[in-house]
Amino acid sequence: MLSSKSKARYEKLSGGIEVVESRLLAQLVETLNTEISQKVITDATQAIDWMKGTFFFKRVRKNPLFYGMQ
Repeated sequence: MLSSKSKARYEKLSGGIEVVESRLLAQLVETLNTEISQKVITDATQAIDWMKGTFFFKRVRKNPLFYGMQ
């Protein structure tokens, strides 16, 4: 089971009290290079579509200041 500290955190997350932010930005170059080398992404349009499907993209749109964007 969970410790009481973990339980409280998961309750906050599931209740919408605590917000989770993406950590993709710190590894974005490496992640994109991996997707390109595996031929998941083969052109700029696919790269944009891939980005739009990430949790990072969703969070940037909701909280751009957290990611240093306006």
